[in-house]
Amino acid sequence: MSRKVTRRELLRVSALVGAGALLAACQPKIVEVEKVVTKEVEKIVKETVEVEKEKIVEKEVTKVVEVEKVVKEIVIPAPKYEGVTIRFMSSYPITGTHPRAEFMQRVKELFEAKHPGVTVEMERVPDIDVRWKTETAARTLPVMLWDANMFCEMAEQGVFLELDDRLEDHPEVNLEKDYVIPGGAECMVYHQGKVVAMPYILSGPVMLCNMDLFDRNGIERPPDDWTWNDLLDICKELTQDTTGDGRIDQWGFNGGTTWDENFTQWIWTAGGEIISEDHKHTLVDSPEAKAAIQFYYDLRFKHNVWPRGEDTETMSVAGITNPFAAGKVGIQCSNWGAIGAFKAFPDLNYDLLHFPKFPGNDKRYHWIFMQNFAAPSWSEYPELDADLVIELGGPSSQRYAGRLKIQCPSYKKAIEEDFATPPPENARVILEIFAQYEVNHLPIFTGKTEWCVTVFGGELTKAFIGEVDLDTAIKEAVLAGDRVLASY
Repeated sequence: MSRKVTRRELLRVSALVGAGALLAACQPKIVEVEKVVTKEVEKIVKETVEVEKEKIVEKEVTKVVEVEKVVKEIVIPAPKYEGVTIRFMSSYPITGTHPRAEFMQRVKELFEAKHPGVTVEMERVPDIDVRWKTETAARTLPVMLWDANMFCEMAEQGVFLELDDRLEDHPEVNLEKDYVIPGGAECMVYHQGKVVAMPYILSGPVMLCNMDLFDRNGIERPPDDWTWNDLLDICKELTQDTTGDGRIDQWGFNGGTTWDENFTQWIWTAGGEIISEDHKHTLVDSPEAKAAIQFYYDLRFKHNVWPRGEDTETMSVAGITNPFAAGKVGIQCSNWGAIGAFKAFPDLNYDLLHFPKFPGNDKRYHWIFMQNFAAPSWSEYPELDADLVIELGGPSSQRYAGRLKIQCPSYKKAIEEDFATPPPENARVILEIFAQYEVNHLPIFTGKTEWCVTVFGGELTKAFIGEVDLDTAIKEAVLAGDRVLASY
C-alpha cells in the first residue's frame, strides 16, 4: 500500500538530487551521493510502510472490538429439553462388561451428545414380565427392549408410539430393504400399517463344537449335511470317564429344556409342530413331535451322553458353571448369543455347526426369535422417545451390536460384515442359515409366555429332570397347554 509524499520530504529529495547534479563534475563523489539518496528514500519508504501497518492493525482491532460487542449482545438460547430425563428399561445388563451393557452405554452417550440437556436413565428389571404389566396399567411405561412373547399382544392394545414421522428425518433407515424381518414376526415392527418398533437382534439355534475335544479324540468337524445319527455317534465317542474312577466326567452333548426354543428345532426338523395354526391346541403329542422329543430325551437317559442334574450340580460345586467352555462337553446345542458370550473365554477353541438333519429328511427348518425397541404411545416427550428408539435400532447401532456379537443383528450389512465373520472359523454358518433354510419366527400369540412356561419349562422339564416318565410328561403338557390357550 502507498501514501502521498509530503512537500517537506519532496524538497529533501530534490535538494539531494540537485546537490548530486552540482557535484556531477566531480566524478569521485557520484557514488557517495547515490548512497545518500538511496538511504533517504529507503527510510521514507520504511516509515510509510510502518504507518500503513499501524492503520491496518487499528482497523482490525476495531473490527474485533465490534464483533465482541455483537457477541456479548447475543442471547444464546438454552437447550430445547434442558433437564429432561427419559427412561429405558431392559431385563438384560445395562452396566458392567457384558456386551449388552457395552452396547447400551454407547447408545446412551451418543444420544445424550445429540440431545443436549437430556439424560437417559437406564434400569435393569429382572421381573420384566411383571413390570411391563404394572407400568402399562399406570401409563408410566418407558422406552423398552421387548421380545415377541409380549410385544405383539401389547401392540393390539395401542400401547406403542408410531415412529413414521420421525423416521422421515432418518433416510439411512430403510426397514423393508435393509433389515431382516422373519416371516411371522411382522407384528414386531408394524401395526395397522404403521411402524411401532425398531428391530434389534435375532436369535436362532446352532450347534457348537469344542474343537480341542474333537482334536484330542481324533474326531473331524462333521460335514454340513450330517444327521441326528451322526450326532449320536460323535456324542458317544466323546462321552468318557477321563479319570478312571468309574464316573463319566466328559460328555458329548449338552442342551436345555425350559423354553419352546429348546424343543422346536428338533420337532420342526422331524416334520412336527408345537402348536396348531389357530393357536388353540398344543401339538407336542403328534407322532413327529413325540419322535423328536424322544430322541432328545434319550440323549440324556438312554445314551447317557448329556449331563444329568446331579452331574451339573457336581460340576457347579467344583466351580464349573459353563461345562462347554470348561472343556467338559463336546457339542452344545445353543443359540447365536453364545458367540458373543464366549468372548469371555479367549482360550476356548470352538466352532459352529449346522443343525443336523433328521435321518431320511433332506430338508432343514429353522426358527428365529426377534427382539425390538419401542416407546409408549402416551410418551411425555414423543420426539425424544422416538429418536432414542431409532438410535437403538439404527444402522450405526446395529453395526456395533454385530461387532460385539451380542446376537445376530437384524440389519443385513451388520450380519454380513460384522456378526457372521470369524471368529469362530465357520461363522459362515449364520449366513448360510438365511440363504439355505426355511426360516420362520417362533409362533407368536397371546398368552405365549404362560404357555411356554407351562408346556416346556413345566410339564416336559419334569421328564428331563427325572421326575416323571416321558409319555406322562407329554400328555400332561398337552392338557395343561390347552388349558392356558383356552384361558385367552
